[in-house]
Amino acid sequence: MRPSVSETLDHIRIEHDGAASACAPETITIKACANATCSSPYLGGVTVNLSNVGTWTTNPVTFSGGQTSVTLAASGSVTLGGTATSPTATNATICYNTTAGTNNCNLNFAPDSF
Repeated sequence: MRPSVSETLDHIRIEHDGAASACAPETITIKACANATCSSPYLGGVTVNLSNVGTWTTNPVTFSGGQTSVTLAASGSVTLGGTATSPTATNATICYNTTAGTNNCNLNFAPDSF
């Protein structure tokens, strides 16, 4: 008989590339992390309430398997964020700018100029 492993949700990680256009929705990756470095995904079901900073494809977002993608339509500078509501996370949500390689929740939706 195998021992049961109790996996807990350490935190939610919101990944973005740091720049977006106000004319098109931006794809944002939401990850459920089982450890502080997010090298191990939390594979169970998760529900996350995302910050009210624009129009999300879905909010709250419910997923399993460690990650999902949503889109956000907004304008100007927004501060991304969210809270895991089921299950609750042990630690606060982290935002990660994949271009800069830094923890940062700011995403600028620049107006397109012709």
